[in-house]
Amino acid sequence: MLAREIRNHVVVRGYTHLGARLVDYLQQSGAAYVLVDKDAAAVDDLIREVKPVIVDNAKQESTPVDAGIARAMTIVVTTNNGKTTPLVTKRAREANRGANLIVRCYVDDFAEILETLGANEVISSSKSAFEGIAPRLGAAAK
Repeated sequence: MLAREIRNHVVVRGYTHLGARLVDYLQQSGAAYVLVDKDAAAVDDLIREVKPVIVDNAKQESTPVDAGIARAMTIVVTTNNGKTTPLVTKRAREANRGANLIVRCYVDDFAEILETLGANEVISSSKSAFEGIAPRLGAAAK
């Protein structure tokens, strides 16, 4: 199925380490998804496997249409770029007011900005890692 035809799917924006894990998870669970990334070389294997991939950069206006963002159920922004993340978040929300928009954030200070741009949920990478590591420190933390 072409990316433009998919409905009620998940859009994964960014084939980062997190993005790759999400794509693997979605494939294994049989969920409909579209991956959007700017690096054709990074997604070459997926393209050859005829997976739903859109190659572009965040500045292209055609991406929301090509990825079917208006028909998506969930949009996950996983980009590593602090300048790109707000733009992608804003455009995703403009293209789909009802989707669950989840944004990964490297800098905790940007969370409020991303929420004002339309993110339903902002997940801090460092905060999530801390929450996973802190309980394992045991006696060292006392």
